[in-house]
Amino acid sequence: MIRKVLALLLLFIPAVAQAEWYEARSSHFIVYSDGSRDDAQAYAEKLERFDYVLRTLHRVDSSRAVNPLRVFLFSGAGEVGDMVGASSIAGYYVPDARAQIFVGTRSQARGTSGSRTSRSARMDPETVLLHEYSHHFMYQNFPASYPTWYSEGFAEFWGATRFLDGNVVEIGLPAEHRFSTFHILGWLPLDRMLTAHSYADVGGENVFLLYAQGWLMMRYVFNHPERKRQLDEYLRLINGGASYEDAMRQAFPDLSTFNSELYEYAGRGRFDVVRLPFRELPVGEITIRELRPAENALIEHEIKLSQGYVHTEAADFAEDVREIAGRYPADPFALSVLMEAERLAGNEEAAIAAADRLLALGAPSARAMPA
Repeated sequence: MIRKVLALLLLFIPAVAQAEWYEARSSHFIVYSDGSRDDAQAYAEKLERFDYVLRTLHRVDSSRAVNPLRVFLFSGAGEVGDMVGASSIAGYYVPDARAQIFVGTRSQARGTSGSRTSRSARMDPETVLLHEYSHHFMYQNFPASYPTWYSEGFAEFWGATRFLDGNVVEIGLPAEHRFSTFHILGWLPLDRMLTAHSYADVGGENVFLLYAQGWLMMRYVFNHPERKRQLDEYLRLINGGASYEDAMRQAFPDLSTFNSELYEYAGRGRFDVVRLPFRELPVGEITIRELRPAENALIEHEIKLSQGYVHTEAADFAEDVREIAGRYPADPFALSVLMEAERLAGNEEAAIAAADRLLALGAPSARAMPA
């Protein structure tokens, strides 16, 4: 009797709805959003516009990407944090060859307008997305050795881009989420910044100054061509084999003067924003589809396969994938994820069996969710 009562009660308990994911495919991106069809399209359009701006201003060919960046957008930061076993984070980029993915949140995607007055000191999800895509753009189009401060400064500068009505783009917006760092941590002498290979070279909270002063440097050289030439020479020397110290001394013989210039520049109360009118900001063709049930059920596993996980978790991960994929025995995506999970867990026979089933379906490739 008790079991019958419990069974009846369960009928009235609403099931937890699984998020419905949509794919928006464009020339340079594949956006997966757990929101709505419109959310997926809005982000694909915004990313294509941003890509067009970067390619135009950096004189990079705008043809279709060979490997479009995959962008996975959850509804909240908590879900993003779950992907890396951390507290809530706004987003992250994985540049590995297997991956080249961005994982983030999908809020604040709609609309094209923006202004300095609407920006807060907190890094919003959209800024995170543009910041991380700036990294991807630089790594893909200008492969070289970059000091950490430069890499972050480049991403901070371009990631603050905002789109206004009438195809007008604002660049040079203060990275307010970083800029308050100066009030808290003070100033990192320029010689320390220019000789820092990585975050560890400045230590502790000074890491945040690499972001703030990296942005400041990029903003300053944007309006000072002579300093831009010196910065380009510094990077050329580093990539030619010079030590960071030698590159700094040769490229910036007046380093003390430059340090004073930047310090004074940081103390300005206002920063001019550059507004660039474009004749058009094309987005190209975008196709939208709702993911199949198997893709929906395994999308988080696909993300984890792309970003990697510790070897000790491989057996549990494969077991989880095995259970879910078993519900979709004829879905090529489920079989491809299962095949890879079994292989990484060392289950060669199971991986081969999944591969044979995949081939029997006549799937065009081992990756049923295009990458």
